[in-house]
Amino acid sequence: MNEVKRQLDHKMGNTSQRVERIMNHVNDNKRQAKNKKATQKLYYATFAGFIALLAVIAVIINPFSTNEPNKATRIPTELEEPSVEIKEPKDYRETLKTFFKQDGDVAHFLGSGNEFASFTEKTTWLFDDYVQILEDNGGAVSQKIYRITDKTIELVYQEIAEPTAKVFTELELSALPTAQTVLQWPLTNEDKVGDLSIQMPVEIKTPYQTFSNAIMLTEEVEGGENNYYYVEGYGLVARVFETSDGYRVASSLASINEPPATTSDETISILNVDTNELELLPLQELPFIDPMQPYTTTDDFEITYEPLFRTDEGEFGMFAAYCGDYNCQLAFVVRNGKTIISGPVVFGSKMSFKRSPNLEKVIIALRYIEPLEDTLIERSMLQIVNITTMQAEVPTSQEVYFSEQSYPITHYDWIDDTMIQLEVADINDAKADTIYHWQQYNRPTKTTEVYLP
Repeated sequence: MNEVKRQLDHKMGNTSQRVERIMNHVNDNKRQAKNKKATQKLYYATFAGFIALLAVIAVIINPFSTNEPNKATRIPTELEEPSVEIKEPKDYRETLKTFFKQDGDVAHFLGSGNEFASFTEKTTWLFDDYVQILEDNGGAVSQKIYRITDKTIELVYQEIAEPTAKVFTELELSALPTAQTVLQWPLTNEDKVGDLSIQMPVEIKTPYQTFSNAIMLTEEVEGGENNYYYVEGYGLVARVFETSDGYRVASSLASINEPPATTSDETISILNVDTNELELLPLQELPFIDPMQPYTTTDDFEITYEPLFRTDEGEFGMFAAYCGDYNCQLAFVVRNGKTIISGPVVFGSKMSFKRSPNLEKVIIALRYIEPLEDTLIERSMLQIVNITTMQAEVPTSQEVYFSEQSYPITHYDWIDDTMIQLEVADINDAKADTIYHWQQYNRPTKTTEVYLP
């Protein structure tokens, strides 16, 4: 029994030792596994950190790019608004101010076409953005005030200054409405300033100087057009009103702050239609020619001279200028060497002429072409010139045939030195449609006689 127990204890003891060894082995394995997992975690953390570092370096050295190198493309999120560059409007005040003369300047303009074409212009800067112009044409003084904005020159006041110019405060001027936009900046040929069309740059000759960089503003008005010429640094340098039939009223800058020259050595080239040769004649000898002609247009200007007959006083002839599509300005003169005696000036075209029996007078038949819708009508006029005095004469009766283009005249002749026989259109009035109807149908005529005084 004791032997059996001993054997059994011996065996159990052996088992306990084995169990203890097994448990020790298992614990050793657990410790190794735990150490191994910790080592793996440290390895993965180190590797991830290394990858992140590489990514940061890559962004710094070579950022995301578009087709352009070294420019990153950033796609905005839905909540982000794209950036917009805000441009401030440009202020052209300083440029626009140069289209006025200096404070206190008095400019002299020479003109032709009527007695008020010549004038003086005094410039006064009232405030930084307001300029006053006093224009004196000898008949009245006009007061004009202009406002300069960031893009425009505006006319805000225009009245006759009687007895003196009106005085405004700056606050009162700021409350004035714009009467007309005179100029805007910047400009191109395609622009319009209100109803004014633009041509730029254009060349304009004035007695003061020739300007090659002028701005021409054209305004359509009843019966013709106004052309205004402005130059940076000088302002207005010329203006020309021209009717549809060629009549001109022109004004051009002649001087600033000193009296203009009153004499001119300008000459003009004239074609003699009899000899087909060009002559140079001084403008001073041709009062019927606009003395501003060389200055107020860049178009080709042509004037011709036609000798008609010789007299005891010299050569009786006719100058033709300012020709339109159908009519010209005609001036009758007597030339004796370099001396030119001017006579009547009319508008139309010469048809024929007949001298009186005593050769002291001449009748010149003139025709005036007038457009009427899609056709033309002809009016007539007879001009009687006393060759000795170079004055026009009008009979005591039936003056309408000798004073204006009116009824068509089909025939005329001298009966004697004081009586003229006429054959004229037999119509009740000289309206355009009446003459047109007469031209298209039977063209009835009647005969009348007129007497010189």
